[in-house]
Amino acid sequence: MLFHLPPPVVGFEVTTAKTVYHRVQQESIKLCEAVDFHGPRYGFDVQREHGACFAVEVAFERVPARHGTSQAVLDDMGPGTGVVFMAAGEPTIYWAGDTVWYKEVEKAIRTFQPEVIVVHAGSAMWAGEPIIMNAEDVIAVCKAAPNAKVIAVHMECCDHCIVSRAELRAKAEAAGISEEQLLIPADGEEIAIQQEAAF
Repeated sequence: MLFHLPPPVVGFEVTTAKTVYHRVQQESIKLCEAVDFHGPRYGFDVQREHGACFAVEVAFERVPARHGTSQAVLDDMGPGTGVVFMAAGEPTIYWAGDTVWYKEVEKAIRTFQPEVIVVHAGSAMWAGEPIIMNAEDVIAVCKAAPNAKVIAVHMECCDHCIVSRAELRAKAEAAGISEEQLLIPADGEEIAIQQEAAF
C-alpha cells in the first residue's frame, strides 16, 4: 500500500452520496458507486500506480467524525466522516478525516483494529477551538492503538493549523510515542506500508 503525500495534503473527497474520489497528485480515481454509505462498499476496480494499472478489490466503510467540539462550531463545519479500507493481503487503514479525538474515533479503532491510522493533526482552529486533532489527540490515538502505525498529515499547510511537525514530534516523544509508531511525513514524501509493518 503506497501513500502519496504531495504538498500540501492528500485526502478523500465525498462529491455526492453516490461517488467517492481519491485524489492522488491532481488525478481523480473512481473508487465506487453505491446507493448509499450503509455497510461496506467495494471498489478500486482499477488503480493507477506509477503508470501501471492493476485490479484490486477494496471494501470500505464510513465511520463518524467530529469536526469540532462545541455545537456552534459543529453547526458551522457540518458533518464529517472517516473511512476504513480493507483488502485481502493489505493492512486495514483507518483514515480518520477531519475530526478531533472523541469516543467514536476510539470505537472505530477498537472495532476495526487498523494496522494503519491516518490522522489530520494540524489542530486547525475555528472560533477559538480545534476542528481537527491536536498533539494531545494524536497521542491518544497512538495509545489507543499501540500496535498500529499512525501517520500524521495536514500540518503546516493552512494558516489556521497551529501544530507544526516539530511540535507534534516533541510532544509525542515526551509521551513515550516512538518514531516507529508515529510517522510524520514531509511534503511530497511517500510511505510504503506492508502487511507485516504493524509492530
